Amino acid sequence: MINKNLMELYLGVDGFTRLINLNYVFDILKDFGLKLNLYQSQNLYFKISKSKQADSWEKKWKKEFNNLGRNLGIKVEIDQF
Repeated sequence: MINKNLMELYLGVDGFTRLINLNYVFDILKDFGLKLNLYQSQNLYFKISKSKQADSWEKKWKKEFNNLGRNLGIKVEIDQF
């Protein structure tokens, strides 16, 4: 589910709303203490962070994307400024 949503984010489907919803899912999952296998999602996050589309994101996009990186347990790649 996380991979599917990240791929759709990469493809431009539902954009900012999808990003917010992904972060919300992680907030819910934290309450359950589940161990997730996130390596594919982490790889896709990195791919998105290096894409040309990331260069043109507004500050609010970068902030939510950085939150997603923290939720995935990886170093944040997108500059917020």
